[in-house]
Amino acid sequence: QYDIIPLPSKGECYKLKIDRVPVGYLTAADENLITSPNLYESGSISNILLKKKILNKDVDVDSLISGDVDAIMVFLRGTSYGNNFPITATDPRSGKKVDTTVDLSKLNYKPFSLKGDENGYFDFELPRTKAKLKFKFLTKKEEKLLKKLNKKENQGIAAFELSDAVEKVKNALKADTNLSD
Repeated sequence: QYDIIPLPSKGECYKLKIDRVPVGYLTAADENLITSPNLYESGSISNILLKKKILNKDVDVDSLISGDVDAIMVFLRGTSYGNNFPITATDPRSGKKVDTTVDLSKLNYKPFSLKGDENGYFDFELPRTKAKLKFKFLTKKEEKLLKKLNKKENQGIAAFELSDAVEKVKNALKADTNLSD
């Protein structure tokens, strides 16, 4: 059993321009996967579920953008565990925690009105310079890679700053004859 899920992007971000995908309902075997702590720690549970549940094998799960993945995951959650999703929110003014329930069936997608080219890229004109450029939305795979690259870059920057600080302290100690060992 399955249902046809409309994609919030209307397929404009993809070469295939598929605006709907058939998605199978979760089974007991899928629920066993969901409860695996190792899959959660690795962050791969949603990818595994998408590969199993998207029935159109022309759809490359790794090339889906976040909004479309989120829509499919909300569908899977709603059809498997019900549309009532309990959450605890914190009031930003008082700091008080509030328990409430969100009805997943009442969530609305933000309208997507852009038209992608044959490769899923979009044209944009910069307001001030009027320069024309093309852009694309990052896929979940690209977002994950970007996070890894940012983490490595930040580690490199921190290591450089620490090394620089150590050198400055060493130079200050060499230059200052009043400091003792």
